[in-house]
Amino acid sequence: WIEPFGIAMIKSYVSTNKDKKLILESCNHNVKGYIDAVIKADKIDENSTYLLQEIGKTNNEQVASFITSKILLEINDNEDKEDIKQYLRYMITEMIDNVVSHSCSIGYNCIAAQYYPKLNKIQIAIVDSGIGLMNALHKMHNPASEQDAIQKALEKEITGSNKFDSYGHQKHAGLGLFFLKRIIEETKGNILIISNDTIYFNKNK
Repeated sequence: WIEPFGIAMIKSYVSTNKDKKLILESCNHNVKGYIDAVIKADKIDENSTYLLQEIGKTNNEQVASFITSKILLEINDNEDKEDIKQYLRYMITEMIDNVVSHSCSIGYNCIAAQYYPKLNKIQIAIVDSGIGLMNALHKMHNPASEQDAIQKALEKEITGSNKFDSYGHQKHAGLGLFFLKRIIEETKGNILIISNDTIYFNKNK
């Protein structure tokens, strides 16, 4: 739970349920202190040792750039660093855009990330308090279940948007999560999606 996924879940829950008290059990002193610091933080600045940012409707690019640059600072210079930068910024922007555009969240949405140099691994987690993928895709694709909705969301040109621009082109063309999944698979990564009571996990061999 000290990983970004757990931190983002706890931060989002506490921020959305301000009338409830979080009690941490079976945690050692260091873990409890770390989680307390993250929960109480209102603004994460450049000196933070953890990467956690609140997601809003107007700060997508700013948050994506902040998280990307902070991760890249920890990665040793190599010939693939510019490619890593482009992949990271694209993936983070797409995930944030999906939350802002489709979740219909009225609570606290956040992104947390961490680079693990010894494992050569990056973990990025985004949590929102929205309606879930089944409800988001209901009007356009009528999925049979939450699992079906997750599978559909990862397919090409599947979107919950029925909005069009002034040229008649559909906004949110349904390519973001499709390409995100392709990039994660090509880089031997894993993707975990939780929507309401359903979990999807593609574990690369």
